[in-house]
Amino acid sequence: MNSSFEAVGLVRKEFETASDRAAAIVGAAFLEELLVELLRDFFVDDRSSDKSIFKGYGFLSSFSSKIDLAYRLGLLSKSEHQRLHAIRSIRNEFAHNLSKISFFDPDIQIKCEKIETAVALIIPESIPVSIKGEKPPLPIINKLDKNKPREIFEQCTLQLMHLFAARYAQAVDSKRSYLKEFLLAHEPGEVVLTKLKKQAFELNSLKKETEKLLRTDSEKQNSKIEKLMRIQEFCIEQIKAAHAQRLLEE
Repeated sequence: MNSSFEAVGLVRKEFETASDRAAAIVGAAFLEELLVELLRDFFVDDRSSDKSIFKGYGFLSSFSSKIDLAYRLGLLSKSEHQRLHAIRSIRNEFAHNLSKISFFDPDIQIKCEKIETAVALIIPESIPVSIKGEKPPLPIINKLDKNKPREIFEQCTLQLMHLFAARYAQAVDSKRSYLKEFLLAHEPGEVVLTKLKKQAFELNSLKKETEKLLRTDSEKQNSKIEKLMRIQEFCIEQIKAAHAQRLLEE
């Protein structure tokens, strides 16, 4: 997931030359692969069982099952769940219909209209930066024409890929781990006691770590993350400003 931006760029290039059928299938395929990564890195580590789970007759072999489970595990929001199913349905229309078909087919066009990205959620394709110290121009927010269903599909796909990077970060923070079997009656109580002791230890450790950081050159240690934070804050502010400007112009 660290290469999510590279993946977005790759899909964008695929869209440039792909037929309607290829665009629908490729876009859905990338999203499904990101779902596999999201689920796999949230589950208990057991790569040996990945094939039996995600491939062949595995219970997560279908795009639909991956979408539903990720949603029920709290890894996707309700709207992301719905939009992924819509993209899956559009993919199926192209994959299972061997006759000439396009995004302008009535059924597909209606499905595309339902996944149109809200303007407030549109992520700019690029964010200009300052080269010589001058104030950079605001990024462009491209609101698409409802009469261009393929572009709506592509924008929704790319936007979901961006969102997956955030969902992945959230999933890793709550990653599942193996549970120890209880063999003796007193062991469940020990688990609760251990948790209480751990909380007390963490509070004490945090206090000691804070005191240690105050005695060391924390500025040097945190320079990299602070730089990344400034870049992120800049991007966020530019996006917010662009949307504010858009509202003034409407």
